[in-house]
Amino acid sequence: VYDYLSSGHLAAAGQLLVNDLEPATVQLIPAVVEVKRLLSDCGASAAGMSGSGPTLFALAADRLAAEKMGEKLKENLIDLIPEARVMVTSFA
Repeated sequence: VYDYLSSGHLAAAGQLLVNDLEPATVQLIPAVVEVKRLLSDCGASAAGMSGSGPTLFALAADRLAAEKMGEKLKENLIDLIPEARVMVTSFA
């Protein structure tokens, strides 16, 4: 995964980020599927669920793309999950 991320192959890295707990979480919190779709619609190269959920993450090509995605997500997420928080961060 690190090699794909560090070389900019975000979609390939996303294919390896599988969470076995996601199906169970989706049954309890169906909005997880909608938010993942929304992340993709907002420009995510890949998106996934962290731990047992419902925290989701997305991969973006660079900081500017991530910030734009975060703003679009905030605009669209307010109707779906008003209490949701959006954070933009990076890894090195």
